[in-house]
Amino acid sequence: PSLSPSLAPSLSPSLSPSLAPSLAPTSLPTLPLTLSPTKNPTEPPTSSRNRANDCTDYNDMTFDVNEDVREKNCLWLKDNWSRYDYLCRFVDVASACRSLCTACSYFEPR
Repeated sequence: PSLSPSLAPSLSPSLSPSLAPSLAPTSLPTLPLTLSPTKNPTEPPTSSRNRANDCTDYNDMTFDVNEDVREKNCLWLKDNWSRYDYLCRFVDVASACRSLCTACSYFEPR
């Protein structure tokens, strides 16, 4: 470190850090900006289950039944089918419980 600032930048970095921090940040970025990405994006992760072509119930997906019952899944709907079978009319339920709601054909790719 020098005792006073120089007019020109040094050609190599100092051997030891300065004792005091800079008073203000530099006004411009030190590297030029790139206008486009430098690498191609990675492929999305592959899944062992392609939900678009799958006719199974997804018990990891939940749906809101009502204010009293709250969030439930397909296993719960199967156990409470006689009272709540009408829930299959809702897209979020039919999408989660495709097999139970016999809704597989609605979610096949065209």
